[in-house]
Amino acid sequence: MDNDNFTPDQQMWLVKTDSMGCDGTGDFMDDCTNVMLNEFVNNPTFDIYPNPANDFIVIASKAKQSQSKNIELYNIQGQLVKQFKVANSELKIQVGDLEKGIYFVKLGRETRKLIIE
Repeated sequence: MDNDNFTPDQQMWLVKTDSMGCDGTGDFMDDCTNVMLNEFVNNPTFDIYPNPANDFIVIASKAKQSQSKNIELYNIQGQLVKQFKVANSELKIQVGDLEKGIYFVKLGRETRKLIIE
C-alpha cells in the first residue's frame, strides 16, 4: 500500500516506547527523562515508609553519607514535583499536598515507586 494515496489526516505512525516514554533510539540520559525505575534492585540503597502514604514519607538512606545528595520526587508523567537535599540518613517529607497516585522517588542513581493515597 502506497502512503502517497493518503491525506495527512489518514496517515498514522506507531512508535513503541517504554513505560517512561522513551523509544530507545538514543542515549537514555540525553534523549529521555532522567527517571529510571529500578524496582527489582537486590540491594536497595534507601527505603521509603510508609508506602502507601497519606501525609508524609520518611526516606532512610542505607549508604554512608559523605556528602549531601538530591532527592527528587516525580509524578507518573515524569515531571519533577519536589526536590530536596539530604545530608543525613533520614529525611521526613510532607506529601499531603500531592494528588493521589503513583510517584517515583529518586536518590542518586536509584529510583523507587511511591503510592500516595
